[in-house]
Amino acid sequence: MSLITCPECKNEVSSRASNCPHCGVQIAGNVKRCPVCGTLVFMDATQCPECQTRFQVVSSDSEKEESQTSAPCPPIVADPRPLLDNADSQTSDTPPSDGNPPVVQKPRSSVPWWLLCLGILVVAIGGFLYWENQNQEEAEEHAFELLEHCNNPLNFEDFIARFPGSAHIEEVRARLRELEQENETWLKSSGKMSAQELQAFVDAHPGSPYKKLALQKIDTLDWKEADRRGTSAAYDAYITKHDNGDFLDKAFAAREAARNREERARRDSLAASDTVVATPVQ
Repeated sequence: MSLITCPECKNEVSSRASNCPHCGVQIAGNVKRCPVCGTLVFMDATQCPECQTRFQVVSSDSEKEESQTSAPCPPIVADPRPLLDNADSQTSDTPPSDGNPPVVQKPRSSVPWWLLCLGILVVAIGGFLYWENQNQEEAEEHAFELLEHCNNPLNFEDFIARFPGSAHIEEVRARLRELEQENETWLKSSGKMSAQELQAFVDAHPGSPYKKLALQKIDTLDWKEADRRGTSAAYDAYITKHDNGDFLDKAFAAREAARNREERARRDSLAASDTVVATPVQ
């Protein structure tokens, strides 16, 4: 089981949930991830709303079977050879040279119509099976290419279900096991991880679906630590590390305030030192 973002309400929900508990939209079998930017969209989406990538729609086996039409049997063509004119042969005034009656030749029989239809049907079925096999291989290769930059276990499970005999099946299963292990590690430990541990998780699993969430948690923890210290140096460290952080505006304001406090404290310290020096010794 893994956590995904609901495409409808943007809340976290289990990938195995049949419907989103927040907005009620269908989740199971109804979501996919953009192979370019990783955004979750519905299965019937033809374009990613974030990066505008267009998805290629591969027709299912049932649609292929419905589009198949059986080859019609060709009409039976009559034998073009003319029949012998029996009347003319019988009324001929020229008697046979040997005195025997003339022999009437029977036309040769043509190929039975049902055998011709059967041959055409066999050729049509063979052509369709070859075409279907080619399309199946193309669909399989395209689906495997999409998995290269994908980190959603649902897509890997879908590939295994659609192409159980694929030459890539073991590679896909191995990657699915890695993703499931990443999910298990994240679900068990993410709530207790420090910023350093979260960074180690990101470094170990750069393609994890939890990378973005881990970086957000690192940003939050670093801001809390800088705000706890309250020094201009601590705020400088946060700004340097998170130049696009969620708390960047707060960090700039807090650093300015900390610098003013530190400057006043320095002046007060110097003033106190001058007062002590100026006081005559009794």
